[in-house]
Amino acid sequence: MWLKGENIPHGIFYPQDFPNVIYSGEPIELDLLSPTLFEILTLKFDCNQFQQYQVPD
Repeated sequence: MWLKGENIPHGIFYPQDFPNVIYSGEPIELDLLSPTLFEILTLKFDCNQFQQYQVPD
């Protein structure tokens, strides 16, 4: 999932800018997410709201 090292791109990038990086694998077909699961995975939330509820040490 995460690659470590120098000059490894993250996110969307132009392959010609990173000639030494080669992705390999095989495409797979996945089932569509249920509408409920999609909604849960794409919920917007405020990170600051969670900071006020941290458990003290």
